[in-house]
Amino acid sequence: MRLPRLDRARRPRFILALLMLASTWPLRADEPQEVENEGDGSFGVTSLIACKEIKGYEDFVAFPDPVLTKDDKLLVYFRPRNFKTARNGALFASHLTQDCRIRKKGGKPVIWSKKNITDYAAKSDSPRPSVYLRNTIALKSLRPGVYVFEIVLRDEIGRSAPAYGSLPFRIVASLEGGGAVKQDEPVNPGPP
Repeated sequence: MRLPRLDRARRPRFILALLMLASTWPLRADEPQEVENEGDGSFGVTSLIACKEIKGYEDFVAFPDPVLTKDDKLLVYFRPRNFKTARNGALFASHLTQDCRIRKKGGKPVIWSKKNITDYAAKSDSPRPSVYLRNTIALKSLRPGVYVFEIVLRDEIGRSAPAYGSLPFRIVASLEGGGAVKQDEPVNPGPP
């Protein structure tokens, strides 16, 4: 294609228009571009929330001070924040991985752990997708007591430092009829 001959007065405007057009041209699929979500904050997670039910994004029934039996399952809701997405053609890819573990409250030894319990990889038409994660944890191996569920979340695209979250919960003995024996000590007793 041959460009039209322009007089000297019109050339700068034509070149500027070409530059503006070139800057909006889509990237090649093999050249990812990082886009940060939710402002300029660091990668992290919202508070972990114990739930009775999770229906979807920001649609759940919270379970404050979770007291469970070993026959129950711990249902946890949280949202990653400020994770990176990579532009790939017209879509934006995100990739998060998660490990989790359970400790006795105040104890250091890990009682139970699971590497890569979550491997979330998705594509969206938005650079800031609304993402929530959920974990369902069986508690059969735990004895009555107070425990802490901990997560380690990694942003595989942003490669930033991992984000950590924790949620205390209580296991109580179950009654023969299927109910739970409630104990007086709260799960979240507040600051020491």
